[in-house]
Amino acid sequence: MQNIFSKCGYTMVMENSNTLNQQGSGASNGGAGSSGANSDQQDIKYDISIPEADLERNKQYAEFVESKMPKSNHLRNLIMAFVVGGIICIIGQILYDLYGFIFSDQKEINAATVITLVFLGCFLTGLGIYDKITKHAGAGSIVPITGFANAMASPAIEFKREGLVFGLGAKLFLIGGAVVVNGVAASIVVALVRMVVRAIWGIG
Repeated sequence: MQNIFSKCGYTMVMENSNTLNQQGSGASNGGAGSSGANSDQQDIKYDISIPEADLERNKQYAEFVESKMPKSNHLRNLIMAFVVGGIICIIGQILYDLYGFIFSDQKEINAATVITLVFLGCFLTGLGIYDKITKHAGAGSIVPITGFANAMASPAIEFKREGLVFGLGAKLFLIGGAVVVNGVAASIVVALVRMVVRAIWGIG
């Protein structure tokens, strides 16, 4: 017996077969006897195939989506990333030199420079300016420390309406968490390599 079901262009074939199994056993000493047992066994087989019309339609849709996707200008992206990233570094260097006239300790100069850049990144993110810069600059605005500030401030602004715990607290490191984890892991690896080099060759 064969039943064929069709749904959404797919064909399912189910075959039912009833088999009769008999088992006989003979007694020793010239005696013979037999006993039989009947059992019904159902075998189900599925044959799912996609019609050619659906395959052709999916292919045409994929070609349509690819034709509508904006083409990326790699040369322009490289130039914009280089220019914007360079401008951010120049601003950082100017701040570093200015703080050199205010603080005498090198650690204080470094800390003040980083804090100012992080503040500027968060401030411009809150105004919606940094996201516009990132749209055109790409990695040039993401790689510097201001990009990390943007990654921290954006979830804080977006999820603050969900509360301090499940909104701000839970989603604050949604983007920047990967940076923190990979940064800590990389620092551990570098520290171990430096320790080994110093122990073996006495340098570093």
